[in-house]
Amino acid sequence: MRFVYHSGGPGSFIAFFLFVALLFLLFVVLPANIAAHAAEGLGLTPLQGIVLLVAMVLTRGLEFTVYRSERLVREVIRPETPFAELLRTRGMAGAESIYGEELVPQTFAVALGGLILPLVMSAVFLFRVAHLPNALAWAGLAVVVSSAVCFAATTYRGGMPPKLPVFLPPVCAGLTAVMLPHAEFTAAASFAAAVFGPIVGNGFLPLAVPRMRGRVDTPYLVFGGPQVFWGIFFGCVVAGLVA
Repeated sequence: MRFVYHSGGPGSFIAFFLFVALLFLLFVVLPANIAAHAAEGLGLTPLQGIVLLVAMVLTRGLEFTVYRSERLVREVIRPETPFAELLRTRGMAGAESIYGEELVPQTFAVALGGLILPLVMSAVFLFRVAHLPNALAWAGLAVVVSSAVCFAATTYRGGMPPKLPVFLPPVCAGLTAVMLPHAEFTAAASFAAAVFGPIVGNGFLPLAVPRMRGRVDTPYLVFGGPQVFWGIFFGCVVAGLVA
């Protein structure tokens, strides 16, 4: 039996063009529009907002080591993925150890896109509204509440950085904007809650609380790293949208 291949003709080309246009709309036009609206809420131009968000994404993998402690932790030779963890908890995979035989110093680093850029922008926004009555007090309260919520929601995994649900920083930013009095500093306070909350509650507090300190046994901990980056990123967007 002989098979003859027929191309789709003009209809296939139109369908392909519409598919590409839909992808462009969903992944370029729509995010850019959302970023532009968020930037306006934060007092930035649309171009400045888009540049800030793109810079955060492009530099999220740039990490700088800042401290190597004297504490020795077990070497991790096989980082555990969420999929592998799910298989093991369901009994579909063995309990193969992720640790090596050596002890290594615990090292701390900071991420440019997940920590430094958001902190700098948050400081700029707070400086702009510092002259307003009670602005810094309300922003400080928002940061304290957001940090407490993130600290309570943090989960710990052996050999891995503390984990924070990605939706939590945006929720904190949104609730901050709703609860604060309607004023010119609402956007800056919401942005600070979205940035400082995960960094303090998921990064610094687990190390400062002795009861939790022993559970953070990852050899390499990045403040603003992958465990919190997307939460901070979407939290920054939400802060501008709901302000």
